[in-house]
Amino acid sequence: MAHLIEALQTVSPPSLTLVGAAARDIWLDEFQVPIVRATTDSDFAFAVETWEQFRALRADLLKIEGFAATSVEHKVTFRGERVDLVPFGGIERSDRTIVWPNNEPVMNVIGLREAARTGVEVRLPGDVSVSVASLPAMALLKICAWADRNERTARDAGDFWNLFVAWIASTGDRIFGPALDVYASFAFDPDLTAAWLLGSEVRALLATDVQAIQHVDDTLKAEADPDGRLRFVSAPNFSTLDRRLRCLEVFREGLADHRPKPTSLSRMSP
Repeated sequence: MAHLIEALQTVSPPSLTLVGAAARDIWLDEFQVPIVRATTDSDFAFAVETWEQFRALRADLLKIEGFAATSVEHKVTFRGERVDLVPFGGIERSDRTIVWPNNEPVMNVIGLREAARTGVEVRLPGDVSVSVASLPAMALLKICAWADRNERTARDAGDFWNLFVAWIASTGDRIFGPALDVYASFAFDPDLTAAWLLGSEVRALLATDVQAIQHVDDTLKAEADPDGRLRFVSAPNFSTLDRRLRCLEVFREGLADHRPKPTSLSRMSP
């Protein structure tokens, strides 16, 4: 990975951000969540203003030893491993999708801009550093990827719940500090508190993009219906089905900025 990043950074724009499964594994490893579906693929998001800029960047990469082209325009290989180059920025349409010039399927890029803006710097061997999509950005990307696939698979949903376990571990300091009122409002339930905070963080990432917020909520609305198809909550990566349903409902409350009702316990917080 360090060698790949170093090569990419010789030609890539400053917005280069690691997303996808490799970013997922970094967060799971950080919070000691078992990685049940390892990957050697690497996905990178970066901003471009035009498709010509994207093609020029790809052409420059292919001049570097170790890179090779594939039959798909946004996929290359580096030393035999697949690398996905996912552009966003000036090429986006008003609905936050991109249309590949070679008639590949339309791609939803909600979350890439947000991931680049809020990336977390991770240092790799050889003093190589890379911006990695944050946990909330990864959660957003997984929801959008799940919605965007023609055949929705358990893979993206499973990744979301694994990342949610990592997110629970990451919120420990917050629920005893700035989020204590929220923690108390959920009767000191760390899972529900984490779910609300994650929904709130995703909303903050999307800021004033009401259309994108609505897209995320619409995607999850049917999946939070206990009488529905229960596809998004079917992955057994976290707790029970009922618990996953409840956490998804609370996530949507945070996404909608519906503040949890304070309890008598929460009024005791400092």
